[in-house]
Amino acid sequence: MYKALIIRVLIILFLIPVGFFSKKYTGGGATFINTQLGGFIYVVWWIFLFSILFPKHSILKISGIVFLITSILEFTQLMGNDLLITIRKYYIGRLLIGTTFNPIDFIWYFFGAIFAFVMLKRINKLAVQ
Repeated sequence: MYKALIIRVLIILFLIPVGFFSKKYTGGGATFINTQLGGFIYVVWWIFLFSILFPKHSILKISGIVFLITSILEFTQLMGNDLLITIRKYYIGRLLIGTTFNPIDFIWYFFGAIFAFVMLKRINKLAVQ
């Protein structure tokens, strides 16, 4: 089981700079990489993190909850209350809760959740062998 934990931690550590890079990238396809791919990575990262923090919960449950929370956060981007405006003034706040509502993001959150679910299943299977 430690093998699966180590793999999860390594993937999380790998995704941190990749996620930041996806937000700063300015080359070809920058809009796609900054937004849709960034959302995909965001969901995968959270699912891997929560799979470590809550190892007794099913991967399906964790994937579903992360997808639901990220979807709710997407809807908060339609709101402009003082708390959300204050959070979005900071770079980390913008990374965590986003700034602009885009319904296409839901598709990438969904793909990210499926991808993370499949990868975690494979990692668990690999760790048992």
